Amino acid sequence: MAVDEKYVAKKPRNLSFEEAASIPLVGLTSWQSLVKFANVQKGNKVLIHAGSGGIGTFAIQLAKSFGAHVATTTSTKNMQFVKDLGADTVVDYKTEDFSLLLHNYNIVFDVLGGDVLKNSYKVLAPNGKLASIYGPKGMEIPQTEISREKNIESDHIFTEPNGYELSLITELIESGKIKPVVTHVLPLHVEGVKKAHHISESERALGKIVLKKHW
Repeated sequence: MAVDEKYVAKKPRNLSFEEAASIPLVGLTSWQSLVKFANVQKGNKVLIHAGSGGIGTFAIQLAKSFGAHVATTTSTKNMQFVKDLGADTVVDYKTEDFSLLLHNYNIVFDVLGGDVLKNSYKVLAPNGKLASIYGPKGMEIPQTEISREKNIESDHIFTEPNGYELSLITELIESGKIKPVVTHVLPLHVEGVKKAHHISESERALGKIVLKKHW
């Protein structure tokens, strides 16, 4: 397989190949949303939705590595899990309304769309930023009266390959600031793929699921 060198980076030395395989998509998605678009800074208040998922587990650690205060949403059973990743404030989406509890946030990272996206404008401070990855490429982020009043900058992020950004992510991983969360490594065959989908769709998945080819 031939790949343009601008799209690749060296594997973090402290990761297994399975762990490294879990990084590029979630890493670049989080980087391009929080760093490239939102320009996360030390002291920023950042809300990351679905903190126990594949993207959320990485995004929490990335925002914390920049010195941000991180809030996240998750289910009751996963609250301690996301706290252990570094989340400062945790909202149980099953019993609590994040839009009533959180205020004056600088950045929201949305992965769910719908009402979650629309209600996210309520927690943002004036001139805040909202990044969403929900929906197809080119999708426009719906604006609300609140978003216009607050002058919120929003964007739909469609992840692009970028070797340089991967190399910066590698530095964070090798320094111990970010650790991949891989909870399942399954064989790359029909039954393994079926099981991966079952775990993912059952809402029991934490972090990433990796499929491994056994030669």
